[in-house]
Amino acid sequence: MRIAIGTAARVSAVARDLGALVAIACVVAWQHWRPLFEPGTWLPAHGGDLAGLIYPNYRFAAWAIRQGEIPFWNPYSLTGAPFLADIQSGVLYPLNLLVFALVPEVGYRVLTGLVLFHLWLAGANAYACGRGLGQTRLGALFAGIAFALSDLFVIHVGNLNTIAVASWLPLIVLATLKVLGGARRWIAIGGLAVAMAALAGHVQPLLFGLLAAAVVTLIRAAMIGRRDWWAAARRLVGVAAMVAIGLAIAAPQLLPARELTAYSLRSALTYEQSIEYSLAPAHLISMIVPGWYGRGPDRYWGQWLRSEGGYIGIATLALAALALTIAAARHRRLTGTEALAASVVAPIGGLGLVGFALALGGATGLHALFYQFVPLFGSLRGAARTIVLTDLALALLAGAAVSAISVGLRCADCLAIDRFLARATRLWLYALALVPFGGVLLLLLRDNPALPRATGVVEGWIVTSIWFGATIGVLRARQRGVGRRHGAAIAFGALIALDLVSASQGIEITHRDPRQGFGRPEIASFVQERDPFARVDTNTGISAQWPPSSALILRLGDVATGNHPLELADFHRYWSAIESRSSVLYDQLGARYLVAPRSAPVDQSKFSPVLESGGDLTVYENSRAVGAARLIGRTESTTHDRVIERMRQIDLTRTAIVEGPDTNADGFADLRVGRIGTGAMRITLPSNHSGGYVVVAESWYPGWRATVDGRPADVVRSNFLFLGVRVGPEDRQVELRFIPTDWAWSIALATVGVVGAIVAAAWPFTLGLWTAHTRTGRGSASES
Repeated sequence: MRIAIGTAARVSAVARDLGALVAIACVVAWQHWRPLFEPGTWLPAHGGDLAGLIYPNYRFAAWAIRQGEIPFWNPYSLTGAPFLADIQSGVLYPLNLLVFALVPEVGYRVLTGLVLFHLWLAGANAYACGRGLGQTRLGALFAGIAFALSDLFVIHVGNLNTIAVASWLPLIVLATLKVLGGARRWIAIGGLAVAMAALAGHVQPLLFGLLAAAVVTLIRAAMIGRRDWWAAARRLVGVAAMVAIGLAIAAPQLLPARELTAYSLRSALTYEQSIEYSLAPAHLISMIVPGWYGRGPDRYWGQWLRSEGGYIGIATLALAALALTIAAARHRRLTGTEALAASVVAPIGGLGLVGFALALGGATGLHALFYQFVPLFGSLRGAARTIVLTDLALALLAGAAVSAISVGLRCADCLAIDRFLARATRLWLYALALVPFGGVLLLLLRDNPALPRATGVVEGWIVTSIWFGATIGVLRARQRGVGRRHGAAIAFGALIALDLVSASQGIEITHRDPRQGFGRPEIASFVQERDPFARVDTNTGISAQWPPSSALILRLGDVATGNHPLELADFHRYWSAIESRSSVLYDQLGARYLVAPRSAPVDQSKFSPVLESGGDLTVYENSRAVGAARLIGRTESTTHDRVIERMRQIDLTRTAIVEGPDTNADGFADLRVGRIGTGAMRITLPSNHSGGYVVVAESWYPGWRATVDGRPADVVRSNFLFLGVRVGPEDRQVELRFIPTDWAWSIALATVGVVGAIVAAAWPFTLGLWTAHTRTGRGSASES
């Protein structure tokens, strides 16, 4: 009988948790009901990264994986570029792999589904975090709804990678606190959460997750260390193991990404560039009135680059303040281990403060320290995004307050709430007192062009006052015992959902189908039929007809228009050195076809029209473009910085500049090239030749490996940007293949990480039990 009762209780508990997760899904669907149910409506406004970057990337990755290969290399954009190493490709993220493997064609609606799933996942993980920290289901549900609909997930709804990584932040925080509490198995869970965040496709929110773990660890460990420094040291080792396991599992993504960053433009961001998209101090008003400077990309009128304002709902702010009030009152009454057990508010609050200070960018000195001393932090922009840590902290604190008021309060807690309500009511009355002044302002500006902006400010202030008044009303009703015990918690959940949905629905939508306009299939077919390995040049001001990254959709080589956030620094320098398309440097790119407006001026001595396409586009053939691969007998060498200058002085049809041994053979020949997948090619040499270098019009990058008639051979830089392989007169075939340089090591590290996670998950004792067995007495870890 007892077993049956216990089983029924567990089933009931699971059912209630599932109900909470369904509720979060319903709120997310409510927020985005238009792209879900309204025909012809899409996310986000103007397409954003979802259309311009992620959609082409995922289509290409899915196609390559269905061909049975890992897409290490992108041969279609920027004269070739690393693909998997670009962390935003998200190739190794398990959820993406599942979609790539199971969905016949990764369409735009599939990506929209992934966006909405990760919004739900953010809420679900915040709910799990709240429950893991001892909150009631209704309190944790409040935290989940608030976090899932917070500002980062609104502003960046078009950046799937960003929200995918951010959705794992609550689980990283929870795992860190659990490990610090002595739960060894949470080392494995936290490690998997770190790994998922690292693989999901954006390094910046991954750094935020590691920062969150560090802040929470330092604060919590300092509190434990006051009673038992040895226990604190062991818990620190546990957190370090958790992070190490996660990063090791993600090594196949992180090690190639580290190498790419060193060779890209991102390796040289100035401090001024790094603080772009910071949260301006004057923009902080958006935390309480989200529409103060206009809500959405089309209505924003602030003088700063548009960024997150951190809005997470008025009820969330009020309840987070209430949680701090209650925690302060309890801290004064508690001592010893009881105070330590109740001290989770301190690390969560500290996390919120650090995120807030970093979000202000150059307005505080903290960001400068991180730029200078924290790895990778200096190569990223968008400091305002750290406000997601503040929003997570506020959501969890608010969930704690909802839990406290829904389970019954002690007399001392009631006194603290009374004092809080008195102050909050006075603040609300001050806010209401400003409303008439807003009305007068609108009357004075009725004929002024600034009237729409002023109207948005006044309306936003009124709505904020309504939400604040409703929050105070629910709290007062709970204090007076009106309604059922859980009524206040349910009311708060409904209130925060209504607030956040009202503030965000419809601001990031478009009625233009993002799938349309990716290049011209008829042009792609024409080019591929004439020369499957020819490249086109579409960097001619035709982005409306041929958007960036069309090359990945059409699988057509393009010399310059790939939308690549980590553009290779050498490619950028080479392209910038081309004065015009009449330059011999331009011809080395292998751009046989130029797609340009009919009215565009072209060098008629080398470009001749070969196709007229609809939409006022003309395809020109470049008679001087080099082929995909050439055999050049005569070479010379110079320093890398002087190569471009020297290329302008010599006959590049007969001489190449290589970073290897010189050759002085006669001869030149175009070579036959066959691609073997996306990152490999086979080049056939003529039966009679004098040797030299095979020069391939593909970007050089570490990881290219060559065999000449089956023998390993070095791959060197040729003509500043391209691949070069030395061959002798007797050689007949060159095979090139790209594999990231640290790929074998990364697989080994991932294996170690998986084994470490299994060991941590299977270990029979928690850190607390281990501590109790290894050290007893006053101040032992079992007491903390």
